[in-house]
Amino acid sequence: MTPMLCQFCGKNPATIHFTEIKEEVKRELHICEECANEKGLGSTGPLPPMLFELMQGGRRESTDEDLKCPRCGITFGEFRTKGRFGCPHDYEIFAEPMGPLLEKIHGARSHTGRLPRGRTSVDTAVADHLLRLRRELKDSVRAENYEDAARIRDEIKSLESSMSESAASGTEDA
Repeated sequence: MTPMLCQFCGKNPATIHFTEIKEEVKRELHICEECANEKGLGSTGPLPPMLFELMQGGRRESTDEDLKCPRCGITFGEFRTKGRFGCPHDYEIFAEPMGPLLEKIHGARSHTGRLPRGRTSVDTAVADHLLRLRRELKDSVRAENYEDAARIRDEIKSLESSMSESAASGTEDA
């Protein structure tokens, strides 16, 4: 079996091998000791940042790990290490990089939880919509946008009355 050659010089046998697996994509780097020393990847060098730069072709791009909350200062890398956010604002700041993590854990990007007995996903969707409308109503009143507030109030009343009617007809059938 012929030895694997260095991916940089193409001459010397590769004696240092790195493997990165990110989001189910595997990337490998095979390098000789001479090139590793030239690139600063000796045993005492700063391996992770240098390795990242090396695998990116010498340029370091911003990653999700660098993302930082302007309020509490926690980075996404710190969250991944600690397993906890620093403040409630982090859920918005880190929403994009959290997507794949949530998919791995829950099988979906948003947590839906279990439905109580007797409730359907339609009931839950209407309840979620009512919750959003109530928030919009508060925001409209706070912004003194009374026309929108009145429209939202009427929509809330309409949804609530239709929910009451469907609940009443559901109990009569039972």
